[in-house]
Amino acid sequence: ITTPKDRPNTAIAKVKIAPDALPGIRAVRALTKYGASDRQLFYVGQYNEIAEKEPNNTRDKAQEISTLPVTITGRSDSAEDVDWYKFKGQKGQTYVLEVVASRLESPFDSVLTLQDAQGHELAISDDYFGADSFLTYTPKTDGDLYVQLRDLRFQGGGNYIYRLTIGAIPRVT
Repeated sequence: ITTPKDRPNTAIAKVKIAPDALPGIRAVRALTKYGASDRQLFYVGQYNEIAEKEPNNTRDKAQEISTLPVTITGRSDSAEDVDWYKFKGQKGQTYVLEVVASRLESPFDSVLTLQDAQGHELAISDDYFGADSFLTYTPKTDGDLYVQLRDLRFQGGGNYIYRLTIGAIPRVT
């Protein structure tokens, strides 16, 4: 654990995760001579992770996702921030799209929308796992699929983080 000189009340810690750790939400606390910190949640993932890349605030600037499955780590930086992603869908393949945000105690209340290349809404999810969105979709044709992710109340800020997993992955519903 290190403490930045310009932020004496802040601790930066590195956490080593065992290669055989099961995926899911974990908690960590720092213990000091003054006591224990508040718990901080983090997620142990099982898929490749990439970061959201701005600008992706409009459909025509959607961040292209070339390899699935993937988990995108992102943030709704400001009020009215909308993030767009694009991937190639294959006819007959079922895709799972899952947001993890409120389960990590982020204030981000996700709304997840899936559109086809023509802009037609194919599926939408608001609250599935609490305030987190989840949907599955099986395209009838090959083609680009667009994902829009935003906060329900169009709010944002540094702590409005999310994890968006997209892929043809098994999921019990």
